[in-house]
Amino acid sequence: MLHGLAVHEIICDDSGSPYDYRFIGINKKFEEQTGLRAEDVIGKTVLEVLPNTEKVWIEKYGRVALTGEPIQFDSYSAHFDKWYRVSSYSPKYGQFAVVSDDITERKKLEEALYIEKEQIEKTLLSVGDGVISTDKNGRITL
Repeated sequence: MLHGLAVHEIICDDSGSPYDYRFIGINKKFEEQTGLRAEDVIGKTVLEVLPNTEKVWIEKYGRVALTGEPIQFDSYSAHFDKWYRVSSYSPKYGQFAVVSDDITERKKLEEALYIEKEQIEKTLLSVGDGVISTDKNGRITL
């Protein structure tokens, strides 16, 4: 399996606003990505399993479950200390499925590249003279 998959039902308050969701099913890849086991979470709510779940997750998934409009986004989970690429859709009203990929390593590489670029830019801007970068054959590369 390439992607984590979890199916949930949204739980709303009396005014119809989502405040929690219940695990209906998860696959093995989702278990690997999160460390959560199906036998420990199926039938439980996310706030029972992960009491500090960020509201942004519940709000986004609530919109999917209640409107049927799919979404895709990258988001950081503080609980798991991981970045996820998430696609979510509603298989039926009041439910949502989440297809997830752990993109933590990619995000770390992007951050390292950004920092390196910033350092090079600062160095070049701090030099008063013109700077030319060449490869080992003397060809200008910058």
